[in-house]
Amino acid sequence: MRKMIMAYLTIALLFTISCNNKESSSSSTTTSDSTRKFVEVANMDTSVRPQDNFFLYINGGWIKKNEIPPTESGIGAFLDVYNLTKNRIHGLLDSTAKLNASSGSIEQKTGDLYASGMDS
Repeated sequence: MRKMIMAYLTIALLFTISCNNKESSSSSTTTSDSTRKFVEVANMDTSVRPQDNFFLYINGGWIKKNEIPPTESGIGAFLDVYNLTKNRIHGLLDSTAKLNASSGSIEQKTGDLYASGMDS
């Protein structure tokens, strides 16, 4: 019980600090606090009544703008990071396989292993 109370107090303290924290303005940033939005209204679908379907009311605009690719089952930042990482590793392995590295080096062994796997 004591741990739960401490957890709630910690969360409340962090929330209070984050709400009152003012970012210092730098010379490169010209955005003022009045132009930043807490809720991005462009991602909302105001044609749906909130009491009918709150999820579509809040996320409907974003869902309409961002179509799920037919090759994927979902969309999001994690999928973007996964695809970026997969493409970078593929590029590294391709370049290592084509590299004319000295015999017995890690690059030569890695390139040969990758090339042998891609051969089948």
